[in-house]
Amino acid sequence: MAGSRAGLVKVRLIAGQGKIETIADQMVDVLESAGYEVIELTSPYPCRPPEDDKSRIYISAVPK
Repeated sequence: MAGSRAGLVKVRLIAGQGKIETIADQMVDVLESAGYEVIELTSPYPCRPPEDDKSRIYISAVPK
């Protein structure tokens, strides 16, 4: 596939606004301990109603 990177992992996390950053940090730790390099970690994006009490974070990683 042109323009794609072998082994790319993309994760979308959805959780309560008070927990999303903690969960994202834990996911980064898991990916790095599994031999991946995190190349993208977004800021939290608020979800739309009726899920407006939750946020999303996107993480992209590639094998080291």
